[in-house]
Amino acid sequence: MRRVRWSVIALLGIAAIYAIWKFGGSPSIARGSTLVMELSGSYVEAADTPFFGQLLGVQRRSLLGTLSELRKAERDDRIGHVLLVVRNLQVGWAKAQELRDAIRALRDAGRHPVAYLEVEGLGANRDYYVASAAEKLYMAPGSGAPLIGLAEEHWFLGGLWDRLGVTVQVAQAGNYKGAADSIAGYSMNEFYREQSERLLDSFDGLFVGGIAEARGVSVETVRKVIASAPSSPEVLEELKLIDGVRTRAALIEEFGEDTVVEAADYAAVDAASLGFDPRATFALI
Repeated sequence: MRRVRWSVIALLGIAAIYAIWKFGGSPSIARGSTLVMELSGSYVEAADTPFFGQLLGVQRRSLLGTLSELRKAERDDRIGHVLLVVRNLQVGWAKAQELRDAIRALRDAGRHPVAYLEVEGLGANRDYYVASAAEKLYMAPGSGAPLIGLAEEHWFLGGLWDRLGVTVQVAQAGNYKGAADSIAGYSMNEFYREQSERLLDSFDGLFVGGIAEARGVSVETVRKVIASAPSSPEVLEELKLIDGVRTRAALIEEFGEDTVVEAADYAAVDAASLGFDPRATFALI
């Protein structure tokens, strides 16, 4: 009986913690506040981890949840600036574009997004591409060169089967169906190379053109930096591809430490209080 009683008390305690976490009310946000958010790691196409999952150590970042928080800030006229700490993004180009579009929306709404880019090592093309959508872009001291250009790697497994003594037979429908080439081929044929180059050229045009437009520089300037990579932050600042080198503490001090709102606290702001309709509308196509 005593064990049952303590189990009930423990469950009630967890339920109380959940209620406080879920329904604890919106934080007090002063007008002109600076929202600080981090964009890093991977993002899944799923909902945020439930509270009990977090208690068990399950961690996952939801792309939808992150975009929702950015859209809340877009409508919240109490937010004067949004400081986005960008580092080690492990996302594809589609997700990178969605994050970038959300930052541009902040910019258009007058929320003055500022990106703070931390580059560990050499190369952060996607990180820089996302960060370049902000109104201002600063790099951390000691950061590596972000822009090194795009490339593709392709694997051909034909030689592996030869070494293993395995005979592989594949069927291919059409010249531009490259799956069979990857499995049984030894190198690119003309059709495989053509489609790969066109795809890479498409991404490269989006990448370079988007950076040039956002930073107000020419496409030639961006390509010059890529061609001469690696380029130091000082060179990037000289060519107007970043606005300077700062520490995160220095940036927050410029905004005013008393008005900083952390993302974890801002998550408690009710979306309905900012004019969002909680009812979802779906179209099945």
